[in-house]
Amino acid sequence: MAEAKDAKKAPPAEAEEKKPFEVVESELDEKTHAEMRMLYRDSSEAVFFAKGMQWKTVGATLTVYVILIALAKFVSRDPTFLTYIKGTMILSGICA
Repeated sequence: MAEAKDAKKAPPAEAEEKKPFEVVESELDEKTHAEMRMLYRDSSEAVFFAKGMQWKTVGATLTVYVILIALAKFVSRDPTFLTYIKGTMILSGICA
């Protein structure tokens, strides 16, 4: 039991002999390397597309909100109309 405690306290021998990081050429053949590059490029494009759609959705929703607020302020202050506008805002928020 005492040996186990001493082993936990002692630093591993590997940590003492750390070598600096070296850049090593890929061991993949050209076809596999090209396939990995294609997969990386395609996944990057998919992320950029999703982020673009996300920001377009946010922009469109904010535009709809501005239009609805302008309608409520300048067109009519009828309580029924304002209720419809509130409902439209809630639905557009859920859809966004």
